[in-house]
Amino acid sequence: MRSILVAEDNVSLSRGLRQGLEKSGHSVLTAYNGEEALGKVKKNDIDILIADLKMPKMDGLTLLKAVKEINPRVYVVIMTAFGEVETAVAAIKAGAYDYITKPFSLDEIELLVKKIEDHQRLIEEREYLREEAKPKYNFRSLVGSTAKMREIYELIRKVAKSNSSVLIRGDSGTGKELVAMAIHSESPRRDKPLIKVACGALPESLLESELFGHEKGAFTGAVARRRGRFELADKGTLFLDEIGDISLSTQVKLLRVLQESEFERVGGMKTIKVDVRLIASTNRNLERAVQEGRFREDLYYRLNVVPIYLPPLRERKQDIPLLANYFLQKFNQETDKKITNFHPKVIEVMINYDWPGNIRELENAVERAVVLGEGKVILPEHLPFGVSAKARKKMVVPKDGATVKDMLEDLERQELINALEKSDWKQARAAKLLGLSRSSLRYKMKKFKCNWRRGHLSVSLPVQCRIGEKGRDFSQPMKETTTTGINSSGALIKWPKNWKNKDCSYCLDWLFGIACNLRECPHPGKDRNMSRLSSLELELEIKLPTHSRPIKVVAQPIRLSQSHEQDSYELGLKFTQIAEADKEAIINFIESSLVDLIDVQQRTISRLQKRRQK
Repeated sequence: MRSILVAEDNVSLSRGLRQGLEKSGHSVLTAYNGEEALGKVKKNDIDILIADLKMPKMDGLTLLKAVKEINPRVYVVIMTAFGEVETAVAAIKAGAYDYITKPFSLDEIELLVKKIEDHQRLIEEREYLREEAKPKYNFRSLVGSTAKMREIYELIRKVAKSNSSVLIRGDSGTGKELVAMAIHSESPRRDKPLIKVACGALPESLLESELFGHEKGAFTGAVARRRGRFELADKGTLFLDEIGDISLSTQVKLLRVLQESEFERVGGMKTIKVDVRLIASTNRNLERAVQEGRFREDLYYRLNVVPIYLPPLRERKQDIPLLANYFLQKFNQETDKKITNFHPKVIEVMINYDWPGNIRELENAVERAVVLGEGKVILPEHLPFGVSAKARKKMVVPKDGATVKDMLEDLERQELINALEKSDWKQARAAKLLGLSRSSLRYKMKKFKCNWRRGHLSVSLPVQCRIGEKGRDFSQPMKETTTTGINSSGALIKWPKNWKNKDCSYCLDWLFGIACNLRECPHPGKDRNMSRLSSLELELEIKLPTHSRPIKVVAQPIRLSQSHEQDSYELGLKFTQIAEADKEAIINFIESSLVDLIDVQQRTISRLQKRRQK
């Protein structure tokens, strides 16, 4: 379903188009002049603009050009009278998708919108497939496709172009060294050396010499001059692994190199200048170390210019099959074996295990499995016993006939729904959270049947509700009404006008029976009452046809608007108390209802097309 803006100064035509298109499941906004329409395009995510050629303040052709500058992807349809066809053709040349001459029927406009939807879907699928065809893992051994990893890839691309210091944070085994290698390989210094120092593996007496070098005779055993790692990394990159382990005295000298780009060898007097890009990593809490005096605050800020946090493997379980297959190919080559894949139970065990050792532990487990495996498939008994036993305790039995692919798709679907709900069903915001383009997001929403209008399936469900103030008991009797939309985090309900008898728009006294102490009516400045509106609570009992008992929730009002129906208002609610099982019931109901609605819509479109052909 699409987000449509109707720009038409004729009120009755505008209202008719809105009601007709909303019945087809679209989200529809209206504007009565060109300037108002342009303002709504700037504030809202519009897919299709249906605009009259002649309007007050700004005509349709001027509006078309302005909209295309703001968002070239908006499809514009121009409504025009019969004698204005030449101007409409000029609009096509200016970027309009099509025009329609007045008078026209609602069937004609719905078919035109369906044509645009089909065209948009083809473009989105083409862009999605083109994006899927690109290499997913651009940084050597970095593997992963979750939203968190996509954010890291993008951050690597950006930071690699600069000379800023980078601090890579994460648990042991999460791949911090691989990120450092990726930054270097993408940087202008890629043709110069990347020098690595394991700070935690060297005692303090040796670390200073490793970093800065030493002169002959500087200490016992210094039989010759030796260049340090900073000199070896000149014009290149120096990676200091586990920098939280270095002593305070070494921290002072390291800070000087970062500030002045110069140092002296141990036992030497000559000042050596270098040009080195520094990347550091740690699995320690440096902020706490600074507070406890174990790490210099000024050095911390010098290192933490661009922080990169690597999540543990338990937070990116969708990447486990990708990583496991990567390691399988790696160890196949090393052991000259030809193991083709993993048994589905092996993947299931891997996904249910928390991997405290992260990617390194997974790599070791796959290596062991390849060494022990004799056939073409890795079996559960080839995994380390600890992995199998701990995962089996957490294992969830899949539905009958479910495959590993089904389980992974369930994870992907849940991540998609979580992102949409976090972003209030704003597609652009959800796409950013997931690290996807909008076309890819829409493709996945269709794939997993998550494409209801702004997260709300427009259905009418019986609701009993009563209202009260936060912290007080609900004393009013239950009142009957219906929903106009619902999802697992909120709903839209009708607020019938006959519940109160005063004729005052948006008045809390009229709507909720709360004494109004304002001397003048706040309408249309209704936002002045939002603080009072948000101080209320509603207790709801929602009746799902698929549920034996009413679903009980507590909700907070978040917006109030005039319904297009004359007998009611529309009240937007955010659920503040709802059981997880009830959330799942709502999602299941929405999905099944959506399939039914799509079937009905397709049959209707087919019937309309046959009628037009006759």
